[in-house]
Amino acid sequence: MKFVLFFVLFGSINLIAQDPIVYNLEWHEEYNGGKVHHLISLSDQYRLSDHEDSSAVPTDIIRPEEGPAPNSFKLKGIYRKRCLNALNISENDVVYVYDYAQDKLLRFYVRGLELAAVMSHYSSGDYQYLSQRDYRIGFKINPKYLTGFKPYYTHVLVAIGKTNPFTQGKMKAINWKKIDNNKFPTGTTLMSEIKYEEKCIPMETYQFELDDMTIYLQNIGLNGNLSGRHITIIHSTTTEIITEYYFRGSEGGDPSPLNGIHPDYGPYVYQFAGQLFKDKPPMILGFMSHSFGCPGIHSIEKESHSIYINCDNRH
Repeated sequence: MKFVLFFVLFGSINLIAQDPIVYNLEWHEEYNGGKVHHLISLSDQYRLSDHEDSSAVPTDIIRPEEGPAPNSFKLKGIYRKRCLNALNISENDVVYVYDYAQDKLLRFYVRGLELAAVMSHYSSGDYQYLSQRDYRIGFKINPKYLTGFKPYYTHVLVAIGKTNPFTQGKMKAINWKKIDNNKFPTGTTLMSEIKYEEKCIPMETYQFELDDMTIYLQNIGLNGNLSGRHITIIHSTTTEIITEYYFRGSEGGDPSPLNGIHPDYGPYVYQFAGQLFKDKPPMILGFMSHSFGCPGIHSIEKESHSIYINCDNRH
């Protein structure tokens, strides 16, 4: 199944046919008893509705005659079938859980996973007014199967289907090398727009070699503070500009610390590059830390595009 989204870059709006569809994996704690499990939220793709024919959450559960509604419960029978059919997911499909930082891949058959409705973090908790939209729909993963995965699953992506879309062992943590500002490629499309619209100036410049390409990163400052990052990728031999991005800080997110650069973040690694998906161009990711919205995975190719990571951030 594919879906279409708008991905906004500074100076342009790209209409994207999303393929593959990817999700995140998150740590989740039950309110009643502190039980911990891990959730692959499908709610970005399956929008809950109060209409009787489209809802996956039984009305008599979220509006019980006595007592509060449960914070989490298993979807069975017609409700499970209704949700999976809407998502074009088969019981025989496989859930692929891939940690690209550690190159760990797990596989689970859909038919073996619990599909649950879990109270959203954004719910008011007022049980008198609960609706379908106060819940998230997702697959639960038992923590015992995730031994060796790092906490919070920052570098974990999930795909669901009949074949594995991930290419293993091809993602590299970016080791930035600082260079002079005047070595940043000239003639880029976005630089004149950045300077004009933002009245910003370059701060520091870095580069990283990936196969036959060079990734340039320039921090952009406004009033002495980091405001965004301009990424330009060129062919190392021909110096042709392959693509470029501008990641701008806003209320919804800030530029992530650069790998090995920020003194307060120790050895933590944010930015990666490489062949993440089969039959797709190389990708880069990890340039923004989001408080609103979900992060993206950005392709390295002439007609650049981005893949949205479904994370059920409802801001």
